[in-house]
Amino acid sequence: MSRGYCTVSPDKCFWKQHANTPYIFSFISVTENKTYGEMKAKYEDASGKLLSQEQVLERMGQELEDMIDVIEDMMIVVRDAMPVLQKLPFDQTR
Repeated sequence: MSRGYCTVSPDKCFWKQHANTPYIFSFISVTENKTYGEMKAKYEDASGKLLSQEQVLERMGQELEDMIDVIEDMMIVVRDAMPVLQKLPFDQTR
């Protein structure tokens, strides 16, 4: 935390956005090397037509946005499940 802003999350959001989450998410960047030809073939196979470079980049951007939406939805599910899970009894003998 630096001056009230998160130093871990990619958006460097203000602390109030993290106030309702008693856990920490770690973001790890993984670099993948793929050729333009491989990426173009992937999207052409999915759409069934030839794509320009701009269309390939547009599809990659859309795929990234979709992944971000899924991750945000999963984070909401985890956040909402935490209070319920904390109310459950914990059996330490197992």
